[in-house]
Amino acid sequence: MSHNTESYPFDPNLVKSFARGEPGVKNAINGLKKLRLDKIDKPSVVIISAQKAGSTLLCYICALINTRDSIKKFRNDFDVLPMLSFPQHLIPQNFNARQDGAYQMYKINGTLREMDQVLTSVKALDKVIWSCREFTGYYKSVYWWITEFYPRIGFENLSLVSWDQFQDITFIAMAEDHIEELRFVYDNLINMKSGALFPLIYEDTIAQKLETIRDIADWLDIDITDNQAMSIGQKTSKEAMAAEDRFDPVAYGEGGGLSKINLHRHQYEVNEENRNLYQSMFEDRFRDVGIVSYSDYANS
Repeated sequence: MSHNTESYPFDPNLVKSFARGEPGVKNAINGLKKLRLDKIDKPSVVIISAQKAGSTLLCYICALINTRDSIKKFRNDFDVLPMLSFPQHLIPQNFNARQDGAYQMYKINGTLREMDQVLTSVKALDKVIWSCREFTGYYKSVYWWITEFYPRIGFENLSLVSWDQFQDITFIAMAEDHIEELRFVYDNLINMKSGALFPLIYEDTIAQKLETIRDIADWLDIDITDNQAMSIGQKTSKEAMAAEDRFDPVAYGEGGGLSKINLHRHQYEVNEENRNLYQSMFEDRFRDVGIVSYSDYANS
């Protein structure tokens, strides 16, 4: 669906592109092509999740497991593992530098549906950790990011996007993306190489964090103690992460930027019409396998 740009004080097509994470996917595809993992004497892991779907939390957990809880202070997730989805002209990163820990680890904000073929083509890429998040929480967080982060990197007028405008411009496309990603993973999980994909549900990671930490460590074949698992859980609380996580590409590492960890409940909600629309779209896509809701999917 195209929009008349004259009806908004911003480009709605740009809003839609950013909200769907299209620049991040393009950057990640280019970044993957630059990897030379076959030159490094350790296995590699890619952590993939849509933007604002809990990827920062997951990266911190995985980096701490990978180093057996040896990281003492976070400034940013760029400190702990390279972010393939972020443009290097803002944050220069050496993707092929040898990392501490048992694995080379990389983060991608995107979908497995879009990245699968490129990931498959990368030599010596051993494992993928994938995570999804319930749609309405994810959707609200993306709106917050569009209006709070993007204005800081040159798109000042995106701060003018209202919540109702955002729903009008992006809801159907983002709902379709979300549902298609869930279906892609569902259909392909049994066909993927045994042990190559570890799927996670964001809500379960939050509710059962210690169990998730141990499960990831076991899957990666990294021995961690109970004390290390508890320490990782404490370091990855929202409060602990927000205390040090200040994302400011202009003054990287200096603090005082925009925290990616939002401690406050969003003051807007997806309207009932759109909630019902998402549910109807979900039911249509999963009717043939008898899954009727995201909750049902998460437990499947």
